[in-house]
Amino acid sequence: LITMSKSTEGFLSEDFDIVIKLLLRSIGQKSVEEEIVNEVGNEAYQLVKRSLGTKCLVVLDGLDEIDIKRQESDEWLRGLINCKVLERCSIVITSRPHACQELIKKANRTIEILGFGDEEIKEFVRNSFPNDTQSAETFVQELEEYPQFYSLCNVPVSLVMIVDMFKKLKCLPSTLTELYKRFVVMR
Repeated sequence: LITMSKSTEGFLSEDFDIVIKLLLRSIGQKSVEEEIVNEVGNEAYQLVKRSLGTKCLVVLDGLDEIDIKRQESDEWLRGLINCKVLERCSIVITSRPHACQELIKKANRTIEILGFGDEEIKEFVRNSFPNDTQSAETFVQELEEYPQFYSLCNVPVSLVMIVDMFKKLKCLPSTLTELYKRFVVMR
């Protein structure tokens, strides 16, 4: 997660009057600017452009999901990244790290989202069984017996899947293959 703006003061605590979120993977052949106008309407976009956008947040989700040639040829997007377009707005750009090394150098703040550590796993498990500490303890004990499952728990979506399965079956399968088979059948 990368944030770009001229001012970083209070970035995360600001209240925004306008929030523009754009999924970059769905922009088709239009430029990013055209897609934003399409998303919010020309009148709102003109307000933002006139720098009444100090209370404006622009979220571009998935920079890594558009072709690098397209990123380079979209002048408006390059201007946004270089803080020359919508410079008084707060800009959040999401991307996988491999696709944004140059962008990271220009950002005034970067946030890397990491998986769960041991304490977060335990907290998630406790929260998953709010009124049933015995099941939470049993789940943790079974996880400790199957390190191949525990290693998956760093990824939040995998932990959700494993907890969900445990809740339904009251136990964990003995192999990863069985875990995935059962999960597919349960869905």
